[in-house]
Amino acid sequence: MGRRLVLKVSCVMNRVIYSFILLSVLVGCHRGVDDVALRRVSLYAKDGEFSSRTSFGYDETNDEYVTSWTDKDAMSVLIEQNGVAEQYEFVVQDVSTGRFECSEVIDDGDVTCDAYGIYPSSAVVVENDKTAVVVIGSATQTQQDVKLNHIAAFDPLYGSCKDVSLDNITFAMKHTASVMQFNVKNDTGVAQTISSVKISAARPMVGTYRLDMPSGAITLTDGGSCDIVLNVEDVEVADGQSVALWIATAPF
Repeated sequence: MGRRLVLKVSCVMNRVIYSFILLSVLVGCHRGVDDVALRRVSLYAKDGEFSSRTSFGYDETNDEYVTSWTDKDAMSVLIEQNGVAEQYEFVVQDVSTGRFECSEVIDDGDVTCDAYGIYPSSAVVVENDKTAVVVIGSATQTQQDVKLNHIAAFDPLYGSCKDVSLDNITFAMKHTASVMQFNVKNDTGVAQTISSVKISAARPMVGTYRLDMPSGAITLTDGGSCDIVLNVEDVEVADGQSVALWIATAPF
């Protein structure tokens, strides 16, 4: 009886010791909330090639494309401090200045950081190599009237800055897509309503790409599409008149 009792107690103790060692390993592998200082950080996403945004339009007076952030826009941001990159979601707080904010950013103290941002926040970010998987363009796009608002959804933006403080992160946002404008002229003798236009190329114009955020280089990760169908709504062209149409494509 005594031998069996001693064996039972010994097994229980071994499980307790094993569990304690396993718990110690798990705690040592993760930086918990209690181990770091968290604080609110604001950053600015400003004009790059032309402007930042999710709405997209054309300013005839100044002959330029005009874009702006809209309410609830969000981007994924990698912030690297002391060689460790953490991913955060920053949400726009002021659309006029491009101020984005995250309330729980790790603060490693008085060190500088490198930061990389990608819009939209739904882009899949790989932290260890600072890449993001993005969809550029679309095989089917829809233009409403003569507006360009549909372009923004197919044109992921990215920006970066290096060796700055947490309070001095500013992105000059760059575009991944090219915007193609073309005119359709009506020479039929009567007014016509445009319903759709198909554009084809010898190489893919849209697809899923891997974006290297530091350099901006993109690599096609699927077969892509060599065709784009632009559906057009509420566009009637009088005889002898033209209408401008736009599509978003990957650079090609």
